[in-house]
Amino acid sequence: MPQVESHLGTFVWRDLVTPDDDGARSFYAGMFGWTFEAMPIPHGGSYWIASAGGREIGGIMRTPPGSPAPPSWTSYASVADVDATCRTAADGGGRVLVPPTDIPRGGRFAVVQDPEGAVLGVLRAGSGRAPPPGRPQAGMFCWETLSARDPAKAKAFYPALLGWSETRPPGGDVTVFAARGGAQVADLQVARAGPPSWLTYVDVSSVVASRSRAAALGGKVVVPLVEVPKVGSIALVADPKGALLGLFQPDLEHRRD
Repeated sequence: MPQVESHLGTFVWRDLVTPDDDGARSFYAGMFGWTFEAMPIPHGGSYWIASAGGREIGGIMRTPPGSPAPPSWTSYASVADVDATCRTAADGGGRVLVPPTDIPRGGRFAVVQDPEGAVLGVLRAGSGRAPPPGRPQAGMFCWETLSARDPAKAKAFYPALLGWSETRPPGGDVTVFAARGGAQVADLQVARAGPPSWLTYVDVSSVVASRSRAAALGGKVVVPLVEVPKVGSIALVADPKGALLGLFQPDLEHRRD
């Protein structure tokens, strides 16, 4: 796991669990130009730390033997106390899927599930560096979306868990969560197909080029294009093993850092 500075309530890490970590590294290197460094796992194997633009941004690991979990990305929010956050999750009707665990490089993490089943990681890093100012560079993670069947439950659970507040963009009707410092971190959508879940996005310079690249590398284009006025363009792709990932091309003309 990386050394990242704690920014409470913001997303500071993402990782992928997949049965084919070798293939995943090849796919994401081809998609985004990521580079990888192996970090040995105590009980065997490696956790592959992904870097973009000189920053550690996420990781890839092979699915543990016997695990029924499908290939998927997990997003991690920064918290001051992982153990206390897990207790809050349980008290709020959620579950702790991975109990608080120390990280070899320093820090502590856990994975929790909200009352509807959406999975989220929480992380307290040992030390590290702040993210660069302004918008993320192309190839870096940039946003999260929560799909929930009952938005009211999400609006109660996550502010209690992570200290988020609920906001709405000017002229918009979409709920956006903001961290304590005011940084907007995620939007809330009604789950119309599939189970409640979190989706992470990578900033790209061209959604059209990136979705075509995903298909050429053995992935699948799930949602070809969604235009969000004055925000940007979105596509949804799956890697060769089926892990879903959002692509986001910002509308720089209307974006203010």
